[in-house]
Amino acid sequence: MSGAGGRAQGSDPAALPRRPVRAVVTADNHLSRGYAKMSPQKLDVRRQWLRKGFRQAVDFAIESQADLFLHAGDLFDSPQPRNVDRAFVAHELRRLAAAGIHSFGIAGTHDSPKMMTVEGGTTPQKIYEQFEAMRMFNDFDDPSPVVVDVAGTTVAVGGVSFNPVLMAADDPLAGIDFPRRADVGIMLVHYSVEGACYDESNEPVISKASIAALAGVDLLVAGHYHEFRQFGIGPVKVIVPGATERMIYGAERDASFAYVELLPGKADRVQKVEVDAQDYRPVIVRTTELDQAEPFESACRRLETALTSGAVVKVKLEGPLSREMYRGLRIRDLLQFGNNHAFHMEIDASGLMLVDERLDSAGKGIRLSQKEEIGLVACELMGQEPERKEVLEKAMKELLLAYD
Repeated sequence: MSGAGGRAQGSDPAALPRRPVRAVVTADNHLSRGYAKMSPQKLDVRRQWLRKGFRQAVDFAIESQADLFLHAGDLFDSPQPRNVDRAFVAHELRRLAAAGIHSFGIAGTHDSPKMMTVEGGTTPQKIYEQFEAMRMFNDFDDPSPVVVDVAGTTVAVGGVSFNPVLMAADDPLAGIDFPRRADVGIMLVHYSVEGACYDESNEPVISKASIAALAGVDLLVAGHYHEFRQFGIGPVKVIVPGATERMIYGAERDASFAYVELLPGKADRVQKVEVDAQDYRPVIVRTTELDQAEPFESACRRLETALTSGAVVKVKLEGPLSREMYRGLRIRDLLQFGNNHAFHMEIDASGLMLVDERLDSAGKGIRLSQKEEIGLVACELMGQEPERKEVLEKAMKELLLAYD
């Protein structure tokens, strides 16, 4: 191995190169996540996939003989996770401890109580502090770094948990200090970082200037953004490990975590580790590609190649169509067809545009509002089930009142 900082190897042990500090970095596991449109049986399988993603990060840490396991928030999807997931995490943290791996963490947007009246303002991770399975950094504006010795290299690890009262214009690290206290400095945050933000997001963003001002930080780990990123800001290496499961329908993001090797003053090696995640398939169905006489049947044929028993499928319907074609598309039956042939399917109809038949061209169509879509679906159901017309009319009126 080459000498650190260009030092030559010699007989003096102090002059020998230090081995790197090894760390596994993860965030956004979202254990106990709910899906309102999934059956209880499928939801149970879905949550098993979420646990599997977190377990892969733990397995990698043990197999790579990591020194540190760093968690940057949203371990759980809410401050009130299910007991099966609480117990699962306890088991995994115990495995890490048995392997001699130090675990550190912060709370994120989802597992932070939004007020003191929710779970007494306490995060679900607090229980793991009680038996010293994970060192949590619970403050919003004090990283409170702790120093550990790793094979002769001192490492200062600190962090700030997500602050739910910050506004979109706020910089979460403005004015926060992390002085040099060890050979290696690591800070955990759970916010968007300038250079890794969601499009059109209205949320606090950490500025590059605030990161560059962290004198004692060599590695900044940022949870919240679900896609892997790594970049440098001044002397600081920023790592966004990504989520360990695909959380957003249609997102072309790999599920991932990161492996890092650190030497005094720098992150020497960064590796993106992809996770075996559930199959997610975005599908766009354009009305211009469908048979106008048989829109439902042709839409089913269009979907057949994407529908497999293990896939979660998001179908986006786009384009102009007449009211008659809309009724013939039978969106409710199309959804049922998809869920009979895939693990789970959802339909986004916001891209449909009704053609105003009084106008000359489809280009002058009108986009369906939610109220218009409710009315059209209700009329379709009344035509199919006339014996339930009174009940359906009442239901339609109640739904439409909710939008007024």
